[in-house]
Amino acid sequence: MSLSINNNSSSLVALEALNATQTELSKTENTVSTGKKVDNAADSPAIYSIAAQMNGNLQGMTAVSDSLSLGAQVVATANTAGNKIVSSLQTLQNTVTTAGQTGTDASAMATQILSTLDSINSYARNATFSGVNLLTSGSDAVNAYNGTTLQTLANVQGQTQTFKTMSGSNTTLVDALGLTSNSAAGSSAADSTQSIFSSLNKNNVAELQTGNLTPSGISLGDGTTAGSTVTISGKTFEFVQSGASVSTSSNIAVSLDSGFSTKNALSALVSSMNGAGVNASLNSDNSIAVYTGGTDPATDVTGTLLSSTIATSQTHTLTGSTFAVGDGADGSAKGDQFTIDSTTYELVTSTAHLTNGKTTGGHIGITVGSTTPTASDVATALANAGITGLTASGSTLTYTVPGATAGTFSVTQGNAASSDAADTPGTSVAIKAITATNGSAADQIAVGIKGGVTTAVSAIQSAITNMSSVMQNLGNYSNTLSGLSTYTSSLTDAVTNGVSALTDADMAAESAKLTSLQTKQSLAIKSLTIANGQSQNILSLFQ
Repeated sequence: MSLSINNNSSSLVALEALNATQTELSKTENTVSTGKKVDNAADSPAIYSIAAQMNGNLQGMTAVSDSLSLGAQVVATANTAGNKIVSSLQTLQNTVTTAGQTGTDASAMATQILSTLDSINSYARNATFSGVNLLTSGSDAVNAYNGTTLQTLANVQGQTQTFKTMSGSNTTLVDALGLTSNSAAGSSAADSTQSIFSSLNKNNVAELQTGNLTPSGISLGDGTTAGSTVTISGKTFEFVQSGASVSTSSNIAVSLDSGFSTKNALSALVSSMNGAGVNASLNSDNSIAVYTGGTDPATDVTGTLLSSTIATSQTHTLTGSTFAVGDGADGSAKGDQFTIDSTTYELVTSTAHLTNGKTTGGHIGITVGSTTPTASDVATALANAGITGLTASGSTLTYTVPGATAGTFSVTQGNAASSDAADTPGTSVAIKAITATNGSAADQIAVGIKGGVTTAVSAIQSAITNMSSVMQNLGNYSNTLSGLSTYTSSLTDAVTNGVSALTDADMAAESAKLTSLQTKQSLAIKSLTIANGQSQNILSLFQ
């Protein structure tokens, strides 16, 4: 080989080898640094494209996994509330069963039952996680999130799976369970229509407004003079003195001792009602829940119990020192006549000339024990004849009738004596008859308990069955989400392994290759050094 200072072929060969080694070394160092044999499209366009798509799927699977985890927590929240609701229903069944025992306060039990129903709705309404509630309906919107359905991603193509709310289109959960109906959004159970006793409703259960009743509003009969009455379902209950009989044989006695309290009177009335087969319960506010069997409590209940305020009555004062007392023949010895509304009563000395209790003139004979009675005697005789609404005190006869207008009262002087009997209308007196309103949900349940709890127990058992079905669905939801989550995790692992197989470097091989290339680099540099030294040998030829 010739030596030339213009060309050094050995140096060129060594330089080419060094450059090639340097290129390979740089590529190997990048592989070792990134851990990937395909880090960009230049490394392998086809594999890079496949890996990029698979990495996109991995990102989608992460979103799917997060969605499934969120869904699992929504279901878990509903499941926790559902377990509490099932427990409440079981307690409610015990409460209803206990309510059937003798001596149980039906009103208190009804309140407790409605309170439990409110608790069930409360559990359901608060079972909200991340804006989703599976135990309420959209119309029971206590907050903006209730009643929404759960949608979770099922795969990387964006397909979703829907899990519906358990109460469907019903307003509240206890509506869906069949315990109430027609609830207002967010309302309490007491504001709903109870379905525990399905045959009872606001039209056939009345609430007697006796909360403001005072003892003075109750008159006790003595067998002749009628006492205060309440008529329900064709049965009339009459307040009488203990030991006295009722004024009408068909009436049912409510016996009271003198000095009775309002509570005692109402308790006795309710007891008599239940004893006569009219289901009734005394509420804590002294109102009475009672089954009327009709369709309009306002008209199905009648009576003469009086409360305090509004309506009209009239006081009438009898005056005179001489009253005419006839013989009943209505000849020349007519007695004074008292017309109350459309009925006329006449004072007579005896019943000798009366026919079926009436004078010849058709007036009802009122026997007085004296031929020269006082106003007080006359008032007492009228009252003893069973004329209700009359109160005699001295010379004053007070006639009262409940209602919008006062009853009429007039006096016509007889000719049996020089009568100076007169009636002077007095002032109006404010009174009010006890009224009946539509029975509330609590009234209906209390009345139902008095009639027996078999129907209620059946309703609660049905609700437990319905809620068990809800819990079964929630369990299925949970298993479905768990299965999807496990599958997504396994699929993620498989795709991750696939991407790794395509793009990850064999680090052991790359380590060996790096060592080899570093050695080649050193040798190439050495060869280049030797080749570059050949030009120096030419100088030695000219020394």
